[in-house]
Amino acid sequence: MASDSQHVKHFWVASGSFIESYLLWLPWSKDAGASTALLSFYDADGSLVNEAELTSKAGNPTALEVGQFLGSCKLESGIRHAHLMVRYTKPCWWGCRLISGASASMLGEPEIISGERTGFMPVVFSSSRHPLLCVVNHSQEEARLRCQLFFGARIPETELLISPLGVRLLALDVEFETSLPKDSAKTLRAYLRFGMHGGGVVGAQVLELYPGSKKEEFLSAVG
Repeated sequence: MASDSQHVKHFWVASGSFIESYLLWLPWSKDAGASTALLSFYDADGSLVNEAELTSKAGNPTALEVGQFLGSCKLESGIRHAHLMVRYTKPCWWGCRLISGASASMLGEPEIISGERTGFMPVVFSSSRHPLLCVVNHSQEEARLRCQLFFGARIPETELLISPLGVRLLALDVEFETSLPKDSAKTLRAYLRFGMHGGGVVGAQVLELYPGSKKEEFLSAVG
């Protein structure tokens, strides 16, 4: 693929006993010949664990189960996950479907956070839903992401370090445990504000884990 016309997408993907990610691809280029894309899977520490090349014709949709590429990825917050970088040249549509239990969620690219662009996302804490923050590092340098939690008059914060091209998955109720109200029976609605320390670009996404037995447990996208 020619680098001067190359496009790049970044996704958070996962695979496990109750969760599976599918990469969705629809080429629509009117150029003659097939469209090609290079998939690169990076572990939490930014190590390249797998690569694959896809080829398809315009108008031919593809759904690829990514679990087959994540076998050597580490577990974080109990989930095997990775940063998926997609490089392609011809026009097409990309998305990610998260299958979890009996539910399915559509995931786009995580929201871009950089030195020039902050982020703001809703988050809910309760006994029946546990928010998770996934962050993929687009950069070839370590990223430092500042996360502030807004609820009531309190603004606790934490800093997340993400290795170059790495990925992190953070259980927010564990990370902010000492700052959250002790009454777990109540629902707390809050907001997360993101900002970068230094350079770099990351993508951030909030998911919700609904606990239960392994067959009933599932993840859902927020927003």
